[in-house]
Amino acid sequence: MILVSGGAGYVGAKVVAALARRAPDRDLLVLDPGPAKDLPPRARHLAASLSPQVVRDLAGDVTAVVHLAALTTMAGERDPAAAWRLNLVGFLDLLEALARPERTPRVVLASTLAAMPREEAGSDFVPATSYGASKRAAELLLLDFSRHGLVDGRILRLPTIIVRRVRVGRGGGGFISDLVRRASAGEPFACPAPLDHRIPVCSVEAAAEALAALALDEVPGIGAERLLEMPSLTVTPRETAALLERLGIAGAVAGLSEAIETDIRAMVEAWPAALPGSPALRAFADPSLEAILAAYLASR
Repeated sequence: MILVSGGAGYVGAKVVAALARRAPDRDLLVLDPGPAKDLPPRARHLAASLSPQVVRDLAGDVTAVVHLAALTTMAGERDPAAAWRLNLVGFLDLLEALARPERTPRVVLASTLAAMPREEAGSDFVPATSYGASKRAAELLLLDFSRHGLVDGRILRLPTIIVRRVRVGRGGGGFISDLVRRASAGEPFACPAPLDHRIPVCSVEAAAEALAALALDEVPGIGAERLLEMPSLTVTPRETAALLERLGIAGAVAGLSEAIETDIRAMVEAWPAALPGSPALRAFADPSLEAILAAYLASR
């Protein structure tokens, strides 16, 4: 059985669909306290959060995991302790329950560019958010469990994933999605970061396919590599608005303004400006921002 923690969320639902398509004979378990919709035939939903009891009850049947459950950027800044409890302590509970030297289950951790230093950062780099710091700690935890042969870990560092269809709460680093969604609805958008700031992005579909392939060991040429980066495009809010105009969204450029939020600006300016990606994952790269935006507009 393949466990997808956070499998009812924005990325998780796409991962579940990709796994079902790639491995139609495998059973899937979606672990998520939220509602799960349109599950494939061999998937079932357990409406629960990560906890020691839940993971102990499940661990015996699990042969692979895609771990997406996390408290992300802005929620983590409001409650750092909660971010550490879920992103690190909850992950440790999961790894301890799964650890089986005789079978070494595959564990794929969805990580983030927020755990990475900007190119010019020194050796004393500390991530700019609790989300990034706790994800970096989770990476080290998985690498160490893998070194001991207790699990077979793979880490995928993801850029900002677009296009999110719903924004709950303050947007944080998701302002490219916010821009696309607002502009395509004919609404103005005040960007919380500089309009010419470059940010790495990929589509949710590309991220989901890469995560599913890693869980199923379907990435040729990966060898013993455990820490991987998702191939990404590098875009700015201004470029995104101009491209939306070319795709028929009138007013996207005129409706874009800058309203800097200092904490969001500091956060994104600490991220790498580009994420070229691991060579083994080139097959999962998005062809262009235009292709991502066109697919979103066509699916509305």
